[in-house]
Amino acid sequence: MRAAVWYGPGKLEVRQIEEPACGRNDLMVQVLLCNICGSDLRTYLSGSSSIKPGTVLGHEFVGRVLQAPDWSEFEAGNMVTAAQDIPCENCWYCLHDMEHLCENKLEFGKHFQGAFAEYMVIPEVALRKGWVKRIPDTMTENEASLIEPVSSCVHTQSIVPFKPSENVLIIGGGPIGCIHGELVKHAGAETIVLADLSEARLESAKRFGFTSYVNASSVNLNDYVRENFPQGMDKVISANPSPGALAQAIQLVRKRGTVIAFGGLPKDNFTVQADGNRIHYDEVTLTGSYAYSRKENDLAFEYVSAGVISADRYITSVYPLEEIVEGMKAAQRAEGLKVQIKIS
Repeated sequence: MRAAVWYGPGKLEVRQIEEPACGRNDLMVQVLLCNICGSDLRTYLSGSSSIKPGTVLGHEFVGRVLQAPDWSEFEAGNMVTAAQDIPCENCWYCLHDMEHLCENKLEFGKHFQGAFAEYMVIPEVALRKGWVKRIPDTMTENEASLIEPVSSCVHTQSIVPFKPSENVLIIGGGPIGCIHGELVKHAGAETIVLADLSEARLESAKRFGFTSYVNASSVNLNDYVRENFPQGMDKVISANPSPGALAQAIQLVRKRGTVIAFGGLPKDNFTVQADGNRIHYDEVTLTGSYAYSRKENDLAFEYVSAGVISADRYITSVYPLEEIVEGMKAAQRAEGLKVQIKIS
């Protein structure tokens, strides 16, 4: 089968490899499409200490079932997608209702081959633990492909509830920033400001109708916030892979406001020079947001189904599998929002 195999930073090759072996209790899936996630791009560019060279990346996928075990709810022809992480359900975090922080979790594109390939196997453990979703006829492929990233953003709202009267700044106008914006809008936030360094990305994001858009490459974001929100923002989401943006977020939030660090940082550039006095004297809350639970994955499914997320507005470029390197470069250039790889 054709697959895009990652061999190290900047090394991604489309080649013929053996089809994955499907056990009698596994699910064999023909992959139709897979979106490029920020973590895929980060691994492609900078590598990963936990992903071995020779791995097929990709987890924001939609596929068609070719083979399913008799005991499962799936059958050949079903359209499916799956969560990226599979928790063990036995470690301390799983037993304390924090399965997204599982110490033994298994991941597609890391422990199992991912979806930048013609076929992938969803293992029995994912089926038995309920991490695979059947896509109804009423849901488009583009909508289904966003359930996974939407789940992560839903988790943010679970740990930091947003209120109707709040002013929210999102630093990062990529697909994750826009998903956060749509969820914050759904929660009824009074003002949503989206900031980014890319004018092209901001233009793409204008389709979501947020309150205002700030090009931080030409406008001083600190001055903008001081002029328009003298007390600072109620909440700031740093939805990007920049340590500097997270440090800036701490400066832009109001006293007793909340800063959410969303998104991993490059392994060679992860240190944040934060103002500890700002956190201490102004009682700023700084929290991370990572992954999601099954309940949040279910809620993301409901949000996508209900149209809370404008799914078709996110896919701004599509590449065939053979051109996945060009797709990665397009994602790196931040020319639009989601880059999709068509496989079958």
